[in-house]
Amino acid sequence: MPKIVQITHANQLQPYTGSEIYQGFDVGSLSAHEVDYHVVLVDENNIPHGRCSLWWQAVPGYTDESLGIIGHFYSDSADTTACLLENACNVLRQADCSLAVGPMDGNTWRSYRFISDRGDETSFFLEVNNFDAWPKEFMANGFTEMASYSSALTEDLTIKDARLTDVYKKLDAQGITVRSLDMDKFEAELSRIYELSIASFQDNFLYTPVDRDSFLAMYVKVKAYVQADLTLLAEHEGKLVGYLFGIPDLLQKQRGEDIDTFIIKTVAVDPKYRGGGLGGLLVGEAQSRASAMGYKRAIHALMYDANKSLNISSHYAKIIRRYSLYCQRL
Repeated sequence: MPKIVQITHANQLQPYTGSEIYQGFDVGSLSAHEVDYHVVLVDENNIPHGRCSLWWQAVPGYTDESLGIIGHFYSDSADTTACLLENACNVLRQADCSLAVGPMDGNTWRSYRFISDRGDETSFFLEVNNFDAWPKEFMANGFTEMASYSSALTEDLTIKDARLTDVYKKLDAQGITVRSLDMDKFEAELSRIYELSIASFQDNFLYTPVDRDSFLAMYVKVKAYVQADLTLLAEHEGKLVGYLFGIPDLLQKQRGEDIDTFIIKTVAVDPKYRGGGLGGLLVGEAQSRASAMGYKRAIHALMYDANKSLNISSHYAKIIRRYSLYCQRL
């Protein structure tokens, strides 16, 4: 029978880190992500076959539930998944959690969700990835879909949303302007983006606050890949009131292809400025600028299906991928 090893400190992982299940996994994440427990499934020869991390202290709020989070997930078989999830849920019950949620690396600022319907398109830069069996294995072990998400593809960046003509005029009359990110002031720009993100995302599903330093650290990692004209800032009287973060699909280059696709990763609008079409304007402007730069396609990435951003995307794009987050009553 396989055994479960529960680890609370990264240095205890040393006997297992040379195995396949830890390839590409940063052991330092256990500390950086403030993991409460890390679980490893090993066989009689001490060879690991699966892993996951558990959180129950610093977790998102959700109605009156006490959430237990399952993330950092890897499994090499259906039996491994069953054993991992059974033990993970038992640990979370002992921590007085009422609902297990996963996969999520602690909170929604980090990697979360499984691809549940891959479709025909290849993977894109900064997209989550997983074995196709894992969603089915979660459901086979008592988990159900808690939330759904999608990514959509625009194959013609010259398409215009006719409604935006009036939106441009209205926002221009209000004094709202749109400009490219200033790469010479990258960290200062990120700091302003952080402030708007906190205000814009606070009502999002499973939102968790993040401190400024952690936010900046996430975006500084991709600075080398950022193109200024694909990240747009909307300002009113010197105040940032909206932004769109876009980035080239660098996985195309890794596959030996020309990069003809950019990814719309995040769109945020100050709550006081919602309802006036600013989000749609940013998307339309980004696609227009990308077309002028030689891009042919845009991916509207990882949209929560209950968000209004899906309505913006529907004017340009068709859904190419679906994702799911799962839960189980404990």
